[in-house]
Amino acid sequence: MALIALAVFAAALTLQGDGRKVGTGLEPTSSACSAGLAALEDALSSRDRHRRFLLTDRVDRDVVETLELFGRPGDAPARWVSLPATLPITYARAPNPELLKRFADRGWDSVASCPNVRVLVARKGIRIGRPKAQRPRWNQEYPVATIELSLPVVSEDDSEALVYESTVYGPLSGGANALLLRKSPDGRWAVVALHGLWVS
Repeated sequence: MALIALAVFAAALTLQGDGRKVGTGLEPTSSACSAGLAALEDALSSRDRHRRFLLTDRVDRDVVETLELFGRPGDAPARWVSLPATLPITYARAPNPELLKRFADRGWDSVASCPNVRVLVARKGIRIGRPKAQRPRWNQEYPVATIELSLPVVSEDDSEALVYESTVYGPLSGGANALLLRKSPDGRWAVVALHGLWVS
């Protein structure tokens, strides 16, 4: 039995399908991967279903500078717009400060390291990899839209998670948000609010 447990642990440290070593030991049932799957499903549900997508296998390290804006002493609290969005705009309760700090420190691993996410993207025909230079089409959009989604950072009490999400459709068509997820009593994660980070 001990050998089986050791083999499972070793498998969690082995190379993923893209050849990148992931030492987190994440499994499809882990909170981070469950929240990540919910965030990806939410992102895809609001996009053009006929468009081709690429899910990046890592989050740009430049994002770290943006994430470090969260939770600094003396900063005004960020406003989190409740989802689904309504008029007039309503605001959700902000995540706890501990989670915001952990998000700033660790928010740049890709959700593509989660096995359950890989199953979903394979089923939808979405490629995982690194974006390549693209020429925009006549309508100024790229042939393949890029989705960048960080591995969620989950609160210690397993009730909230934060995700960095960006989508780029073209040179001047894209944006990024911090997504707030909360877990319902039945154990399902859902995106409940966002804080806009940038738009082009």
